[in-house]
Amino acid sequence: MFRRRPPAHATDLERERHPSWRRFTERYYRKKRIVRDLWLVSGLLMLAAPIGAIAAWALSTTFIAFMILDETA
Repeated sequence: MFRRRPPAHATDLERERHPSWRRFTERYYRKKRIVRDLWLVSGLLMLAAPIGAIAAWALSTTFIAFMILDETA
């Protein structure tokens, strides 16, 4: 798939304002690392939980992940 990258001369402020270039900023990479770690910990805890709790845990983890990666803030 074709992936458009921001030009090398673009400043970090320009990248944060552009709708698709935000994913290439250091701030967004940090957010993705937080979400990855959240899912790893949550997944490990799900291994010890009963089936009913896993579904609730997965839904709440998904909601929290979307809150962290939200670009409106």
